[in-house]
Amino acid sequence: MNNAIGFQSLYNNNSGINNNAFGTYALRSNTTGSNNIAIGTSSLYYNVNAENNIALGNFAMNLNTTGSGNI
Repeated sequence: MNNAIGFQSLYNNNSGINNNAFGTYALRSNTTGSNNIAIGTSSLYYNVNAENNIALGNFAMNLNTTGSGNI
């Protein structure tokens, strides 16, 4: 199950599971990535298929696309 709170958070999610996106545009580009936590405006914005990331704060890891296992 995914959780998304904020304008266009998890907007492009297709098959990613167990994601938590809190904030405007958080995890916006995610399509297949799973087990991510993004808290803050545009955090993990460009994440597409990366997994097991935790991003805390506005724009935290917003340029990460495929890197996994980051805090």
